Amino acid sequence: MDNFINKAEYILQAVAIIYPWFFPVLMVVLGGIFGSFLTCMVYRIPRKINPSFPPSYCPSCNNKLKIIDLIPVLSWLIFKGKCRRCEVSIPFRYIAIELLIIVWALTSLVLTTKLIGLPFLFFAGVGFIFTILCLIMEKTFTPKVLLFSCILLAVFLYITL
Repeated sequence: MDNFINKAEYILQAVAIIYPWFFPVLMVVLGGIFGSFLTCMVYRIPRKINPSFPPSYCPSCNNKLKIIDLIPVLSWLIFKGKCRRCEVSIPFRYIAIELLIIVWALTSLVLTTKLIGLPFLFFAGVGFIFTILCLIMEKTFTPKVLLFSCILLAVFLYITL
């Protein structure tokens, strides 16, 4: 197993040297995707809406969102923070969550000394940020979940750094 990890790390380092832009672009894309997903979950879970059905929609006009509406950050900028159909303003907190996760993705890339540990650090941080966002934005408090998330983040930071 150690031999496999060493080979994987070697390949990842080679990719980083040959294509220095690859991992930052990858982390921005993944950060945007996960940020968009977290935005959806922060909205749906406290309202007891199924996370996978119905598809994403505008809460104001109930219009099902098209692919162009779902591109993280860019769609918010293209449509000037408004629904494409009814033009009701989309709260800034949604783009803020997406940007926060993108920043965390880039930060985890900078903090990780071994690229093989990058996914662990990224997902631990995303889970932690998600918990905090749920607590703050939806005014719910679950101390056990917060404590577990802090412990999980600490363990992953210890493993990856």
